[in-house]
Amino acid sequence: MKALHHVLIRTDRSYNNKEKVGNTDFTVNVDIDNVESINRTATVVSAPEGIDLDSGDVVVVHHNIMRENIRIDKKKTKGMYYIADDYYWVPVSEVIMKKSNNTWIPLHNFVFLKPIKQENIQLKYGLTLIPRSRKGMQELRAELAITNKKLEGVEVGDKVYFSRNSEHEFIIEGETLFKCEIEDILGKYE
Repeated sequence: MKALHHVLIRTDRSYNNKEKVGNTDFTVNVDIDNVESINRTATVVSAPEGIDLDSGDVVVVHHNIMRENIRIDKKKTKGMYYIADDYYWVPVSEVIMKKSNNTWIPLHNFVFLKPIKQENIQLKYGLTLIPRSRKGMQELRAELAITNKKLEGVEVGDKVYFSRNSEHEFIIEGETLFKCEIEDILGKYE
């Protein structure tokens, strides 16, 4: 099958909701609307001419591509991007990044940031203050984990400030990363 206007991908699962403990697989989430459990990785089958994707490339796509639905009659169905036999069509704009030579390469204007854990504050007399923040991460600060050739003046490993509500959480190879656009990187800090 040759893709004409969209990227054709294939994956064997819609959700990443299993974790292995020892020799046992556990289902850790059964809520199909939980965005954290939706699979976002797939393999390219075909891409339109002029798009920097090849058959066999592993890609990360927007979470809605593989999201399932529950119809009014309570039957679970594949989402609107599903074709058949684990094939999905994806608008080019919804392919976030690809893996090439074992390296992730963001497409469009995206970069990925590694959140920085917020440290507890030790007070006098053995008291510990545990900061309340989103998942225990520093607010609006992160480390550049995957860069984009369009981003200048910042290198992987640099600590950066990013704009409020610009981050979208992804789990890439087991690691939590925030996807942002280049314009959302406000500056570096030490």
